[in-house]
Parts: sequence; C-alpha cells; structure tokens
Amino acid sequence: NIRELSVEYHFPFRAININGKTGFGASRDILKNLQPIISKLSTDEIFSTFGSFELSKITLPFGYGIWGPTWFMFTDRFCADFSKDINVIDINEEEILNIDNKIFWHVAIKESIKSYGVYRNNDLIAVSTIQNRGDDVYEISMDVHPDAQSSGLGKAVVSKAVNYIISLGKIAMASVGVFNIPSNRT
Repeated sequence: NIRELSVEYHFPFRAININGKTGFGASRDILKNLQPIISKLSTDEIFSTFGSFELSKITLPFGYGIWGPTWFMFTDRFCADFSKDINVIDINEEEILNIDNKIFWHVAIKESIKSYGVYRNNDLIAVSTIQNRGDDVYEISMDVHPDAQSSGLGKAVVSKAVNYIISLGKIAMASVGVFNIPSNRT
C-alpha cells in the first residue's frame, strides 16, 4: 500500500518497516512509477542494498537517490553518562555556526537547538547536535574528527544529548545507515 505524501513533506519517498508491517509514502510525481517495482520486491529486498539500487532506478531521473536502509533508534530513558572522564561542553550558537561542515558533515548546524562538543587544543574534535522533529521527538546527530575516532568521544557527546532530551521529558531519536558500524555501536 503506497500513499501520497503531502507537498510540504521533506522527503519525496519513505519506506518504513516496524514489527513486520511495511508502509510506503511517495510524492505524486513518482507514485505511479514505484508501484510496479515495490510489488515485485519482498520486504527483505526493499530494505536492503539491492532494494535501494532497484528503487533508485525510479527516483534518480527525478534527481535523488535512495539512502538506506536506515535504522531509527528511539529512547525515553536516561542513558549511561559516557562523558564522566571527558570534558564535554555546551557549544553556543555562534560556535556551532562556525564549525567546519567538511569535517563535521553528519551534524545539523543551522537546525540545531542545542549542541555539545569536545575540544583538544582549542580545536573541535567531537560534536553532537539536537533538532526538534516535532511530536516530542528530538533527533541527535553526531560526528567525530577523523583523527579522534574510536576514542569514546562519540559516546560522550551522544550521551550528553540523550540525557538532555530525556530531562525535558521528550523522546531521543537517532538515525543511522545499517552499514555504519561505528555509529551503530554509539
């Protein structure tokens, strides 16, 4: 079952699988083109690299590819504070707007409502940002400088962000590609 997405919706195509139930939404311009390919693929195929390739055959002529599969992780509970031995600080709005998006491209810069970071020698080496996604859901984005990866800094800035969101009584959410093993661990 494929439904048309409203014009205001940010993504032109979305497939969701929760507890064995699958739903699809697409913009009007590709809706009719997706139906034949979706009807030929199993759910496992759709939510695989193969499925991304097959669906992209339809979406690429419209100017975008399929990114996925992607996992969405939610929590409404405090997490362990992995920042105890790491100096994680609040990053103010001016600092977040000045970060190098070529290094820290996984984070929301302009959309961030709160940010945390770790500095070494006055250089930012890890950052997490929080975006309000509506309906009490706040999304966390995170990135660590390539020279500082696998050092626990990602866990430190993410745990600060999760615990901040939970302290507001909201739901923390993060999304990550299934192939991104380091981010899935975090």
